[in-house]
Amino acid sequence: MSKIKLTGSNSGYVEIDSAADAGNLTLSLPTSGTRLLSNTDNVFSGITTTGQLDINGSIDVSSTSVFNDDLTLTGASYNVLWDKSDNQLEFGDNAKLSFGAAADMQLYHDGSHSRIVDSGTGNLKLQGSKVQLLNADNSKEFLHGIDGGGVTLRHNNNVKLVTDGSGVTVTGTVAATSFSGSGEGLTRTTQLSHRNKVINGAMQIAQRGTTFTFSSGSTLSAYTLDRFRFDLFPFGGTSATATITQSGTAPDGFTNSLKVDVTATDTSLVGNNYSQVNFQLERQDIRDFAYGTSSAKSITLSFYVRSNKTGNYNVNMLAYGTSTRLASFTYAISSANTWERKTITVAGDTAGNIVGGTDSGLGINFGLAYGGNYITGSNQNSFGSYVAANQGVGQDVNLYDSTSNNWYITGVQLEVGSVATPFEHRKFGDEMNACRRYFYMLSHGEITAPLYGMAYAATNAHVVANFPVEMRAIPTLYKVESSGSYAHIRYGAVDYIDSLVLNIAASKNHMELMASGSMSNGGYSGIIRIHNTSNRLGFDAEL
Repeated sequence: MSKIKLTGSNSGYVEIDSAADAGNLTLSLPTSGTRLLSNTDNVFSGITTTGQLDINGSIDVSSTSVFNDDLTLTGASYNVLWDKSDNQLEFGDNAKLSFGAAADMQLYHDGSHSRIVDSGTGNLKLQGSKVQLLNADNSKEFLHGIDGGGVTLRHNNNVKLVTDGSGVTVTGTVAATSFSGSGEGLTRTTQLSHRNKVINGAMQIAQRGTTFTFSSGSTLSAYTLDRFRFDLFPFGGTSATATITQSGTAPDGFTNSLKVDVTATDTSLVGNNYSQVNFQLERQDIRDFAYGTSSAKSITLSFYVRSNKTGNYNVNMLAYGTSTRLASFTYAISSANTWERKTITVAGDTAGNIVGGTDSGLGINFGLAYGGNYITGSNQNSFGSYVAANQGVGQDVNLYDSTSNNWYITGVQLEVGSVATPFEHRKFGDEMNACRRYFYMLSHGEITAPLYGMAYAATNAHVVANFPVEMRAIPTLYKVESSGSYAHIRYGAVDYIDSLVLNIAASKNHMELMASGSMSNGGYSGIIRIHNTSNRLGFDAEL
């Protein structure tokens, strides 16, 4: 028998075919109208077959289905198998486990590599309070992270990097062409040393002394702590005064700061009144800024500041080339008597033309007060032509409106790049010699015997001062003298001298001085020493 066809009154039928498929029994469902029934629920019940059951239509299962053996899902190219013997669902190569309406995440093996592919718009997140990344046989750990704790990275199961609340600990040698990080870590490509263009930014060197007093009524501009100048332009001829000191008040990691104390007020700033703390950079020290070229580099200024007077302060930079270029910014002191770190980044100046040389290339001015001539414009947050009205814009603080006002600064750093790195603490001796290029104090509050020479006449002697480093330019004498300031010690006698003057022989490396006074006899070699601890003798080559 090849076929049995059961027909109904509505033209539908059930066809049983035993020959069409090599002995298998094939049931064809009715084409329309009739239903194949096994019970009153219009469903098949209790179908058992020991051979192959081929169903060419869909199966609608409304209850639990149980498969007691292997199950193969045959795809167009790749299969998925439930392997009963191994108790595992096996995906063939390139058979994908897909998640999301648009297959946003896929998990599969491509024949060579295992892949987790996320093509969605969100993040691929691996969540857990403790996360480990291990090798295939679970014998070695690559990464270990703990919620609220650190992250550990290992090489061949040996710890190489650990994070904790204070930073990162590295075991072994760090070899890299750049460093990156955040906050107080290295954050950009940079040299590890000599990146700070500012000399004495930690305010440790004070060759001229530790206290300086400035009175208004005339233009006053003088260096205080090494490399830092204080400017006090006459406040309408009033009696405004300030005292500058090397203070021991400093943020963590520092021992000194520069402090400005107001000692007499001026409450009405007008015209070209201003007061500021200034630092000057030598042109040849900023050649790497590449100003005036298409490769001009951004620079970042950072500093620690505090004051009892909150509000907005100005800091500006003046670049000196064929013409003066200005960039000006505002920073806020938000908490009284609290150290705050400020950072300011300035884009490279492609239009500037700073070239090498020993003159001033860049000045940094920290504003303390500005009159109307300097605050009526707008902040120039990048270098442009100098406009006086823009220099102090944004400063709403007049530090001189009360004798209780003070202002501190330390940790001043200027570096190439757009991110502030931690302050570079150089060795004290290196910082001292860097300062001595601009100012060298031979004697400061002590009796010394530094100068050697000869009395060639009864009225004068010549002595030579050699400088420890080459100075920026041939220096001028810096002197604080009184009667009997110097002692000329020679064979058999001591002559007391009131003054030393510059003789004709001078260079960046030494200076010949002439002592004028009453010499007992000429022709004797000897030394000149400071005789009074209140006297000063130095050499000034400041910008």
